[in-house]
Amino acid sequence: MTIPDAVRDQATEFLKQNDLISLESLLIDEYRRMVTEHRKEFADLLNLIANTNDLPLVFHCAAGKDRTGLAAIFLLTALGVSMDLILENYYSTNGYNAGYAEKMIGKIKESGYNGELMRPMLEVRKDYLDAALHEIEHRYGGLSKYLTETLNVDIVKLKNRYLI
Repeated sequence: MTIPDAVRDQATEFLKQNDLISLESLLIDEYRRMVTEHRKEFADLLNLIANTNDLPLVFHCAAGKDRTGLAAIFLLTALGVSMDLILENYYSTNGYNAGYAEKMIGKIKESGYNGELMRPMLEVRKDYLDAALHEIEHRYGGLSKYLTETLNVDIVKLKNRYLI
């Protein structure tokens, strides 16, 4: 199951143009887009997690923070984890990925581009997540309704499967 990474080509163009503002705006828009245009994929993933017998289960994306980050937030919310703890975990990604980010920025600099422009692509940022959560609140009435009414997540089944 795949949720497309729609920003990679556009991000490369903004890197070539040395356009940080457009790159950051692209990512904010991408988080909004993911929660509206990829409802089916997130629903399918959460349904798979609720019903699979193939455990342990791993889900990931290219950088392990955007699509994967949202999926983890949805799953942890469904399991009843506090948003404070979810956010603490989510933002800790920057610490875990710091070495990788520096390595990628260095490679981009070696190619003759401003590698620092890629930092927004390599980090989780409050603005990105806030854009997704605001979109969910505005369009779907909040994260709980998004999970139960839009994604049709069987929260009881998930809790019974993973918490009991």
